[in-house]
Amino acid sequence: MVTVEQLKPKKLLSVNEKTDIYLRMTSLDDALTLYDVIHKDRKHLEQYQRWARNATPKSIKDAIQESIENTAKGVGLQYRIMLRDESALDKIIGTLTFYDHDAASRVVKLGYWLSKDHEGNGYVSTSLKTLLQYGFEYWSLSKVLLEITPGNERSERVARRLGAKPTKRFTDEEVDSKVYKRRVWEIPKL
Repeated sequence: MVTVEQLKPKKLLSVNEKTDIYLRMTSLDDALTLYDVIHKDRKHLEQYQRWARNATPKSIKDAIQESIENTAKGVGLQYRIMLRDESALDKIIGTLTFYDHDAASRVVKLGYWLSKDHEGNGYVSTSLKTLLQYGFEYWSLSKVLLEITPGNERSERVARRLGAKPTKRFTDEEVDSKVYKRRVWEIPKL
């Protein structure tokens, strides 16, 4: 028999003992710290994360609230990539988000970003493997979709490491009255 607790998403996900990162479910308490990380890396992030261009403390807080509501509805999950820091509080260095979960087709979309200072350490790939394993178990997913801007070579490499394959489908993302194409990639069940 499944208990109510088993239906709730986990607040913390351990990546593995060999790394100094872990995943923590999003919280409204993250808003200002998250804004600071995004603001510091705005030029870097907005290349492929168009929402970063117009991010404000209020828009970040609103997005977190929406994510919390989506978790309650069963259509999304958002985790922070946290870096253990012995000298201070653990640091938010990125975000992983499951969104648009369709229970009938058992498909969900996945988005992620990482602060520039922490790229090249395997944090995204390692964190995504943990989140994907959890998502496939938690929602009994059949596949996960990524939408990657053509030319985002780092994300394409991460997608390939996860076993994702590019499809022939594209989606449109509109920001500031400008439309950007994103290629759909599929990650089959692990």
